Amino acid sequence: MPELPEVETVKRDLSKVLIGKKISRVEVRKKKIVRGDSRRFSRALTGQKFTSVSRVGKLLIFGLSSGRFLLIHLKMTGQLIFEQGRKIVAGGHKISDSDLTGLPNKYTHIIFSLSGHSHLFFNDLRQFGYLKIVGHKEKEKIISQYGLDPLAKSFTRANFFSLLQNKKSKIKTLLLNQNIIAGIGNIYADEVLFESGVRPNRPAFSLTIPEKEKIFRHIITILKKSIKYKGTTFRDFRGGNGRPGGFAKFLKVYQKEKGTCPRCHQAKISKIIVSGRGTRFCPHCQS
Repeated sequence: MPELPEVETVKRDLSKVLIGKKISRVEVRKKKIVRGDSRRFSRALTGQKFTSVSRVGKLLIFGLSSGRFLLIHLKMTGQLIFEQGRKIVAGGHKISDSDLTGLPNKYTHIIFSLSGHSHLFFNDLRQFGYLKIVGHKEKEKIISQYGLDPLAKSFTRANFFSLLQNKKSKIKTLLLNQNIIAGIGNIYADEVLFESGVRPNRPAFSLTIPEKEKIFRHIITILKKSIKYKGTTFRDFRGGNGRPGGFAKFLKVYQKEKGTCPRCHQAKISKIIVSGRGTRFCPHCQS
């Protein structure tokens, strides 16, 4: 699943090509992808212009000229593909390079016909993603359900520390909880905790102030570095330009199990399960 850096990359790259585009037609090929009535969905979008592209956590928010908003969540395998002539801007899950040349294809569930003879396709291999039209009030209600966004001004040291205070949950569990911190997934939780020297199954209340400080600092630095390199690619992510994210070469522990720790060069990277998620760490460096 794309995490905060990947969704932020999609947001930034699509905003360059979508803002100002007018929607002339919407074709819903798979009704279950749309939250609510699909015909009302199409009518609400037809004739509107994209006015903004923003994000909270892993949720993309597209402003419309009507004052309403189009919410898109890519979930596990969703992908947004903008096509205008030979220009393709694709973000989210990568199916295969050949799929980008034969659009729409069997994974295309929503087609937006746009001004300038361009199109925006929503593809989803496993069909877990969704699209929804909301007004300002409902948008704000949805946003309020998300935790602190690590890129927002509200993500301060004091606010982060208060989130961990007296919590019995494992620290990785808290980092993955979107109601507490929005946008961090399995990849970046493992990397943050490795850089911080903290075992992922430590109870949050057991962390010392220096350990909390390290986690806070590394959340920001790692996410920003990943955004700089347009995210991480394994089997599925493509940045908004259609190329793989470049942060994978900087990963220290994620999917590195049985390899030697790049810091201590003594222990092998271990893999355990924390809250149902495969979790990698160094048993020597992280305590």
